[in-house]
Parts: sequence; C-alpha cells; structure tokens
Amino acid sequence: MAKAPIRLLVVEDEVELLDVVSRLFTSLGFQVKVASDGQAAWGLCESEDFDIVLSDVRMRGLNGLELLKRLKARNADRPKVVMMSGYSDIPISKFYAEGADGFFEKPFSSESVRQFLIDGLVPSFERWAKYNRKPASERVSFTFRSFDEALRTRSLKAGRQGFFQPSDAQLPMLGTFVDFEFHFRDSPGLEKIEGQGIVRFHQSGEAPQTLAGFGVEILQLELSVGKKWVEHVRDWGIVASIPES
Repeated sequence: MAKAPIRLLVVEDEVELLDVVSRLFTSLGFQVKVASDGQAAWGLCESEDFDIVLSDVRMRGLNGLELLKRLKARNADRPKVVMMSGYSDIPISKFYAEGADGFFEKPFSSESVRQFLIDGLVPSFERWAKYNRKPASERVSFTFRSFDEALRTRSLKAGRQGFFQPSDAQLPMLGTFVDFEFHFRDSPGLEKIEGQGIVRFHQSGEAPQTLAGFGVEILQLELSVGKKWVEHVRDWGIVASIPES
C-alpha cells in the first residue's frame, strides 16, 4: 500500500512566490494547501490536520512568529512548523525558542527543504539513533544531580530538539559540530547522556536577562537515551526546540 502524501500548508503573503512554492512541493509529491497570511493559516489549522506548516515570517496581520506561537501553544509536537525568511530583523534563536522545528533563509534549495521536511516527520529519537557522528571541534561536559532536577531548575537549558550552552569564551562558528556529555549522579538508568549536535545560533548576552552562549541542535543520541530525553522534556511541558538561554 502506498504511503499517504505528506500534508503541507504553505503560508506566504507574496502571491507569486506562494504559487511557485506550492507548485514546487506539489510536484515533489506533497499534498499542498496554501494561505496568504497567518490568520488564514490559523483558520485552516483549526479545521484541518496538517503534518507540516511551512511559513514565511514577515506578513501583514498575524505574522509567522505569532502563528508559530499559537500552533505550539496548542500542540508542541504537531504539526511540525518550519519557518522561512529573507530578512534578519528577528534573530533565529527566537524561532527555535518558540518551538520552530526548523528555519530556512530565502532563497533556499528545494531539495534540502524537501528532505528536511520528510526527515522531520520521523520521531527525533529515531533520527538521532541513525545519525553517523562527524569529527567535532567543540566538546562540552557537565554534571548534574538528576535529569529532572536539571530541567526543573534550568541548570540544563534543554529543548525538544537541543540545548543552549552558556559560554563567556569565543563562540564556535555556526555549523560547528559539538560533542556533549551530561552526567547525572541520581538518575538510575540515565547516568550519562552522550551525543553530538550542531551549532544553530549565537546569543551575545547583551539583551536584558539573557546569557551569552550558543544553541545546539541534537544530531546523534543512542536510541534509548534519545527516547528518555524526549519523554522528560515533554513531561516538563517544554515547547522550545532550542532555548535562547
């Protein structure tokens, strides 16, 4: 039996671009619906079930960031929300902090987005378990009392797809691979979380109540550990994919 096509909602207020993107993903096998602004997209999401929402950021009325917040407040896991923008007036960290499952700058490669959307529907712990680690130029290691206490106190600034690493040193380049180890003294069966991630954003720490550091998206974790990460983060009601700080 053939798989059902991926249900994709494309949100874009530039009519010509909306038509181009809609035709593109339809030709790639997606079942596509479109909305020309955030309010129309929200209405469709209330009445229909989508696997993925691919949304522009800057739109009249309800913009992409506000749409993202609404969708993630309703359900952090579904639909997946991927943002796209050609402007840099909103830091990328803000989208990850509000729960975005991905971000692409315009113009983007259709193949890279297609594969990202398909991969994004696979449970994260399954993706992490299949990933082959790369040589890393950064390594972080910390010890906490327990996983749950680290999440409760935000000693470990964890999200659904990664974590924020405070740092007063020179920040690693975007796209740098990072090996990480988190040790837990009082978490039987989860004494250590060891894996690899990639640096997705920097934070300067200049804004009020923010820390300098970098956001890391998880790429690799052993299957059972990845499941526990996802379960614990969900139990604590964390919406952020990668926290800002």
